[in-house]
This record gives sequence, structure tokens and C-alpha cells, in this order.
Amino acid sequence: MAELVWVVGVFGVSCVLLSLAVGVPVALAPLGRLHPRPRARVLTIAALLPALGGLLVALAVFVPHPWLGLPDHCLIDAGHLHLCLLCGVPAPPLALSVFAGLFCLRALWRVTPELLRGVRAGRLVRRRGGGRRVGAAILLPVAAPLAFTAGFFRPQVFVSEATAALPEWGAVMAHERDHAAHRDPLMRLLTRLGDALHAPWIGARLDRRLVASQELAADDAAALALGDRVEVARQIVAWARASQRSPARPPMMGVGFDEGDLDHRVRVLLDAPRYVAGPTRGQVTGLTLVTTAAMGALTTSIHHAVEVSVHLLGA
Repeated sequence: MAELVWVVGVFGVSCVLLSLAVGVPVALAPLGRLHPRPRARVLTIAALLPALGGLLVALAVFVPHPWLGLPDHCLIDAGHLHLCLLCGVPAPPLALSVFAGLFCLRALWRVTPELLRGVRAGRLVRRRGGGRRVGAAILLPVAAPLAFTAGFFRPQVFVSEATAALPEWGAVMAHERDHAAHRDPLMRLLTRLGDALHAPWIGARLDRRLVASQELAADDAAALALGDRVEVARQIVAWARASQRSPARPPMMGVGFDEGDLDHRVRVLLDAPRYVAGPTRGQVTGLTLVTTAAMGALTTSIHHAVEVSVHLLGA
């Protein structure tokens, strides 16, 4: 039990510190100048970085690592507090135990609704017979206006019969096809799981900005497909009015067309801002790999830095 408390405690503290280190620069950076799609990539990395960094710190602290020529930290103990799952750990201090418990409870409180939402979405689709394919979308027997993208590795566009019966929803379909092409449901789920490990308020803010960026990116793709930004804005307004007249609408599933701030989406479409080109998917992946490799090369230093810090704090 002591080992589990130490691992969760060190992992949680690392996540919170990295969240503060990431959240403040992201909040101050002028990300609004980037095109919404690369902006969403930056926000996704910011959401996942504390979880990835916390995992690497926990591995560096608790697991001996004589790989890649690195010394086994168990053999170079300088006489201070030593943390290792193989050699044993001391009893955790009370403050660390309380923090580890609260960290786990908060993570479960944030993650559980997302998992239940996915389960309910799957059950609803199965209960309605899974729908039938009409063109590039799957038609659901729902009378209310409904359009969303669901699925993680092979996302599908779902629309209600009310939506399919009206040919004027071309922007809606183009919007959802862009969500499916970029696997936005998967990205949103991963970032929300990562946000659960952030410091309070930072994770929620990152999630709101990610949703806004994904919706603006899909709106921009729909405007490009239709060749008319004003028409996309008109359809967003018409969709909002139609939804208000349909109180029996099912709960939202996946990535829905009317998520985000609709007023802001309409204003951005009408203003047609000029964006700065942001990082590509390959550049983001490469930077993540380089950062991970750099932290891996510093595992011995990270291990002893954590041990010395805990020792100085009186543990």
C-alpha cells in the first residue's frame, strides 16, 4: 500500500506542477492567431503533456533504469531518502497520502462522466437499430434535428431523419465530415482524460478552448467546401432555432454540430480572420518524441532531484 501511495503521490504532484508550467504559457500565448486546426493540436499536446510527463517522472523515480548506458540509481544512492519499488520505500508522510487520495478521487470524478457518456451513446445507437447508411452518413430514426460524429478510430457521421429530410443542411454534413476526417471524437476523449490530471481550472479551460478550436476548424472546412462563409453562418443560426423548437431532442453524443459558442462561431465566419499557419501534425508528433527522449535521458537526474526534494521536505 505504501508503494501505491508513493507512486500516485509523485505522479500526481508531477502532473500538477507540469500543468501549471504548461497552463500559464498557453493562457498567455496568442493562440487565437493560429488557424483553428493547428491550434487544436497545440491544445491537445498541452492537455496530454502533464500525464505523459508525470508518467516519465514516476518511472524515473521508482524503477531502476540501467538502460541506454544509464547507471542503476539503486547503486549510486548518496545517503538521502531512497525511493525504489524493488528496494522498498519508507512509509509515506500523511500529507502525501491525503494528496494521493484527493488526486485519485478528482480524476475519477472527471473521467467517469466521459466513460459513461460513451457507453450511453453506444447503447442509444444500438437500441435504435444502429441506423442505416445514407450516402456518407448513418441515418437515425430521430424526429429532432441531430448531427454528430462518433467513433474513435473509424469515426462515423450520424444524422437524424429530420436532418436528412432537409437538403439545406449541406454545411452541417461538411462540418461533421471534417470532424470525422481528423478523428476529433478520439482527440477530445484523450484530452479530457488528460485534463482530469491537470491542476483545478486549467484542465477545464483547456477543454473549452479545444472544443472551440475544433468547431471553428470544422466550420472553416465547411465554408471551404461550400465556398460561402455566410451560408455556413446562416445554417448555424437556422440549426439553433430548429433545435430550440425540438424539446424532445436526445442527449448529445460524440462531437455534435451545435457544440461550442454558436454566437462566436457565427462572428468568426462573418469576420473571416486571417490566420497564421501553425504546426503540422508531423511537427507536433516530432516535438513530442524529442521531448520524451530528452526526459528519458535525464531519468537519473530526475530520480535524485525528487529524492532530494522529498528529503528536504522532511519525509
